[in-house]
Amino acid sequence: MNEPELLHTIQSPKDLAKLSAEQPERLAEELRQRIITTVRHTGGHLASNLGAVELTLAAHLALNLPHDKLIFDVGHQCYTHKLLTGRQEGFAKLRGDGGISGFPKMSESEYDCFGTGHASTSISAAVGFAKARDMTGGKYKVAAIIGDGALTGGLSYEALNDAGRMKSQLLVILNDNQMSIDRNVGGLDKHLTRLRASRRWHSAKRRVKGGLDRIPVVGSHLADFLELIKRKVRQFIVNGSFFESLGFRYLGPIDGHDLPNLTRVMRGALTSQYPTVLHVLTRKGKGDPDAEREPEKYHGVSLHPAKSDESPASEPKNDSRGGSVCGSAEQEFDCADCKRYVGEALVKLADKHKNVAAITAAMPIGTGLSVFREKYPERFFDAGIAEAHAVTMAAGMAAAGVRPYVAVYSTFFQRAVDFVIHDVALQKLPVTFLLDHAGFVEHDGATHQGIFDIALLQSIPELIILAPSDISELTRVIEESHNINAPVVIRYPKALPMKLDDDSADPFAWKTLREGGNLCVISHGAAMVNALIAARILDARGIQAEVVRASSIKPIDADAVNRIIKSKKSVYIVEETPRLAGLSAILAHEFAARGAGAPTTLGAIDGFPEQYTRRAFEEAAGLTPEAIAEAVEHGAR
Repeated sequence: MNEPELLHTIQSPKDLAKLSAEQPERLAEELRQRIITTVRHTGGHLASNLGAVELTLAAHLALNLPHDKLIFDVGHQCYTHKLLTGRQEGFAKLRGDGGISGFPKMSESEYDCFGTGHASTSISAAVGFAKARDMTGGKYKVAAIIGDGALTGGLSYEALNDAGRMKSQLLVILNDNQMSIDRNVGGLDKHLTRLRASRRWHSAKRRVKGGLDRIPVVGSHLADFLELIKRKVRQFIVNGSFFESLGFRYLGPIDGHDLPNLTRVMRGALTSQYPTVLHVLTRKGKGDPDAEREPEKYHGVSLHPAKSDESPASEPKNDSRGGSVCGSAEQEFDCADCKRYVGEALVKLADKHKNVAAITAAMPIGTGLSVFREKYPERFFDAGIAEAHAVTMAAGMAAAGVRPYVAVYSTFFQRAVDFVIHDVALQKLPVTFLLDHAGFVEHDGATHQGIFDIALLQSIPELIILAPSDISELTRVIEESHNINAPVVIRYPKALPMKLDDDSADPFAWKTLREGGNLCVISHGAAMVNALIAARILDARGIQAEVVRASSIKPIDADAVNRIIKSKKSVYIVEETPRLAGLSAILAHEFAARGAGAPTTLGAIDGFPEQYTRRAFEEAAGLTPEAIAEAVEHGAR
């Protein structure tokens, strides 16, 4: 007879105290299986969460949540945390409409003490919590979980440098899933770590050093000598000297899947009244053979719902065809994943030009550059989770005569805007930025929306912004960008239709895709297809609307704008941007400067979008073809 499931009995971390000594390990396996089953069905971050099951469970066993504070970095590995904090029912709709977020979210639960979605922020936030605690006389403990990848972000080093000066409790848990555990030194390392994590160890160290310091003449020298010997021996056994040089106490590395030992060490580490680093070795994708074998591929699994008579899919869906990423366009056009064609276009460009280089910030697969890396490894550069560094490095390469292409998601590119201004645009360097996931981004929630880039970039002098609306135009613009001796931003969503019209050689020329009467609809990027479908709906109602593809956001096509203003048509702009930003803001200014009435904006939002499907985003923003047609028809009355 099967044992009853433990997970259902855990509605909050307080229920963990009721478990017997043996049950936490069984609970860890149930958590792992629940994550596998759910993520295969809903989509989400698989490998990273499977590797952090025991680590997160140990943190819950060692801390008193929500009184104590547990802060995740990036946050995509928080699924175990959510399952342990009363969100098991919502977990079935993970990242979906009406479901829970795939990242920590303060408004979702009191157990999410700090929202995260971008990397390298957890230590800074933890330092803030710790300093606020010390200032106000609080008694809670603070722990931050940060991955080895997030440590490539400069913000983490700024935080470590500041935290090392503190003389109060702060635990930084380094989740290292890039190193294997050496069995030959594992036993000795475990023993040393247990000793050094205990209060007795720290107390004994202080007493011995104090006693040596009191010995006349030689005492202090002997203490310094012993400290030097200890550091040298310890550097041979465990590599923690970097953190200790910053003022941290270093524990580890320890096995991140040995739950009993991990919990004991973590409890001991939390008693230290000094900033401490606990170095934990984990295996990304643990418990799923496919994810363990290819953790990078299974880092994120696309939405792939199972049919009622099937179990959840066993393979991640990497291609966007047939999904919902194109929203309403799916039924009208053949949509495809942009990253595949971006990678192929860059390879073709590199075949022709030896000065072409590709740069990414820890996302070669996510941005489609893995194919470039395979063919031209000497011209491929991964900056790690350091978007600002990637931008300035590209500026240096461009100044040296190379033509760098920097591929990064729009949401992460926000972090590098200062460096785009000063290091690239100010010096008029020909760096091309490929901003993937521009516009609405389904499932990943507010932290990952690509709707702010135009607003952030449109005022920067010398910078060109292009927004192709189909795959054919996207690949053509990438090829043409090599001929542009200026910094260029090419923004595109996760997926686009393959082809909307005949190719146009000029990437800066706006193009009329449909002729019309007294109405004109202007759009770009992913919203373009809904504008076209809306025009068809209006046709059926006897209303003719011109549809213009405005692929060049900056500079605008002045000739096209002048023609539209002279035609005295009612103008509607359809785009996925915040209100008072994007092409709408640019054209409002241009129309006013020419004495024309401001165009009407459709689809602009005011606020941070939640996690939705593509179709739900369109409905919430009034960007479905039906909503666009209704708004245009209403304005034409």
